[in-house]
Amino acid sequence: MGNGMRILHGFMAAAALAAALLPATAGAEGLRGFLELSYINSDNQSTDAGNVTTTTKSNSILQRYNLSLDRMLYPTLRFTGGGTIDYTMTSAELNDTTLDTTLLKVSPFLDLTLGTPLYSAGLGYNRRQEIADTEGVGSSNIIHENYNAKLSLKPEGLPSLEFLYTRTNSYDADRQFQDVVLNSYNLSSRYKPVEQVELNYQGLYTDATDNLTRNNATVLNHTGRVTYNDQFWRDRVTFYANYTLSSQETNSALFRLFPTAGLSALTDTPLLVTLGANPALVDGNLNTGSNVTIGIQPVGGDIRPRNLGFDFGGAVTVNRIRVWLNTDLPTDIENRFSWTIYTSSDNLNWTLVQLLPSAPFRSNEAGTGWFYELSFSGATSRYLKVVTSPLPLGTVSLVNPTANLTDIQVTELEGFVQFEDVQRRTTSQVSHVLDTNMRVRILENPDLNYELSYYYDRSDSDFFSTYRYILSNGLSASHRFNQYLATSARFAREDSKENQGARVSYIYSALLTANPLPTLMHSLVFSGRNEEVDGRKSDTNSLFLNNSASLYRGVDVNLNGGYSMATAESGQKTNTTIVTFGLTLLPHSTLTVNVSYSSNMTEQTGGGLPDNSTFTHRGDLSAAFNPLRSLYLFGAFGVILEKNKDMVTTRNIGGTWSPFRDGALQLSFSYNEAYNSSANQKDRTIVPSLRWNIRGGSYLDMSYLYLKSTSVSQSSESRTFSSTLRFAF
Repeated sequence: MGNGMRILHGFMAAAALAAALLPATAGAEGLRGFLELSYINSDNQSTDAGNVTTTTKSNSILQRYNLSLDRMLYPTLRFTGGGTIDYTMTSAELNDTTLDTTLLKVSPFLDLTLGTPLYSAGLGYNRRQEIADTEGVGSSNIIHENYNAKLSLKPEGLPSLEFLYTRTNSYDADRQFQDVVLNSYNLSSRYKPVEQVELNYQGLYTDATDNLTRNNATVLNHTGRVTYNDQFWRDRVTFYANYTLSSQETNSALFRLFPTAGLSALTDTPLLVTLGANPALVDGNLNTGSNVTIGIQPVGGDIRPRNLGFDFGGAVTVNRIRVWLNTDLPTDIENRFSWTIYTSSDNLNWTLVQLLPSAPFRSNEAGTGWFYELSFSGATSRYLKVVTSPLPLGTVSLVNPTANLTDIQVTELEGFVQFEDVQRRTTSQVSHVLDTNMRVRILENPDLNYELSYYYDRSDSDFFSTYRYILSNGLSASHRFNQYLATSARFAREDSKENQGARVSYIYSALLTANPLPTLMHSLVFSGRNEEVDGRKSDTNSLFLNNSASLYRGVDVNLNGGYSMATAESGQKTNTTIVTFGLTLLPHSTLTVNVSYSSNMTEQTGGGLPDNSTFTHRGDLSAAFNPLRSLYLFGAFGVILEKNKDMVTTRNIGGTWSPFRDGALQLSFSYNEAYNSSANQKDRTIVPSLRWNIRGGSYLDMSYLYLKSTSVSQSSESRTFSSTLRFAF
């Protein structure tokens, strides 16, 4: 920690000097910064159904120092630079075990940018160093460095050109556990020879080297896109077309596989389950969640195992999977997850491949993404999934007691085939995507249009080939009879084909709307879909009536109902009846009352399965009272009734009081109490807080959180005091 403390002391001195000498002129000179001191004290106690009590206490002090400089050196040359230092001291106690942890984060950055209307260029550097030391556990010193250079040319009437080079170094201080270098070269161009046509190109070359294992991988990507968009014959014909051609060449012992779909489900029966579509799992976005969480679930939450899977469109071989998360994990939490690999040929019956009691948890080269790397013996199948369970209630990190262990989301799932290094090879993949649509206005009154669309994509690699197309022909019409009555309808046929077979679909809908009064609205909607896939037929039809009215000023009501019928390929029929009602009352400008009711009844017959019926009825009453700007009160009561289940009641009451909303000194007090009879769960939350706005950007925040939760399975009580003093200049 010697070097780390020297860094901290030096930066503290610079920040303190700047704060003392330049409070008035710093903003004008482009020099800004802040000093921040935070303190958090928490005391948590939980008792499970076995009467086992767990007590956790922690104290945490955070010092944060920030300096930044933004200055124009010349009219077209800008310099920005600065950095942030965080130093956190944490003392945590779990029952009779105490751990002291210090964490130092240093993040400097420098950027030099030259900009003109014709061209721009830039050089940049940033670094993030994290030095952690936990008493009795060990220490770590991880560094991520990033260098970049960019050049952009935008000549008038000619293709634009943009080049970006980045070099990322990720290593520990002794280069014993991590030492990865990533070089990336990105070239892109955009050109519009005429208004209707746009041409785009992007080339990307990456070279990654692990200096510890001597592994090297290079990837070369080319992507070209042509877009055409125009209107003809006095805008009666609209035409759009987009064609994208991309290729990827990889030289590595590790080859990534691209599935046709992402799948997921929550189930206790992993050997017999159909996973539902989850496109977010395979969309390439490592930052956005997929609605699958593996963190601590709330009391009464769904704790069933998480099933995360691929559909590759055909049988492929996989022996490595990466499960990306939205957050970093404390070192003592990383090994809390076990992983089980399954395969299937039909997305229904699954076969166990291998159980992994734990897996390495890593970050990407830039240190901005985190993933589990699952290496196993390998499996060849169309469908493949990995199963894990969320963290159990009461899980606490001793290394970082303040870590958020509830919001742990899976953001992406990636599959690979790993070859032996002696089998290192160059692999290639080429994909084509064509997306076109045309709309022709046949009549103007009534409005009648012909719609044609065609979508085609194909991907060929050294391991598999996939393709599909969708051709749609349809007619749409709309007409307004008068100011009160209007109608619209659409009928289309879709022909599609992919590796698994051909599909023919007929899609139809009709809508009738009536507005006899400005405060009264009715709509009747009929829709349906009839499909046939390789001789297997299915259909869905529904009819819904929606009504809304403003009976008086401050009295709004809506009543909706509908019936749907569906026949699956197996012959099973599902009939569903839905009714909803809502009432909103505003008897006074300070009082709002809401009443709602919903009913959902389903019957299933045939298909070689036993007949089944379910229903769910729910009613809710809520009110909000705001008699003063500083006072807000609310309450809600609900009833849920389901077949073969006990009636569930919920209630929620609370309020907030903020007596000095517009002053420099702001006080607030909030209270909330919630009850759910399904698990006899009761939660009570009390939060008093204070904020003193000292001057622009400088403030003092103090708050106290009391949370008590009881249920049939567990009770817990926690107290947390937090304060933050921030001084900006």
